[in-house]
Amino acid sequence: MAAACTFPDGAVKVLGVNTYQVTRASTGQTVIVTEVQPVRRGPAGIWVVTKVTPN
Repeated sequence: MAAACTFPDGAVKVLGVNTYQVTRASTGQTVIVTEVQPVRRGPAGIWVVTKVTPN
């Protein structure tokens, strides 16, 4: 999900609980994406991106 929201050619690496590094393959640019699941928790729950930080 994080890759689709951030870069069209993104690759995702899990950094920790609800924290991901997304890399754009064509440029090497990266961002850190942090998410929370405030309601309807679980695999089919609702996720909210709380922060996108250039890396």
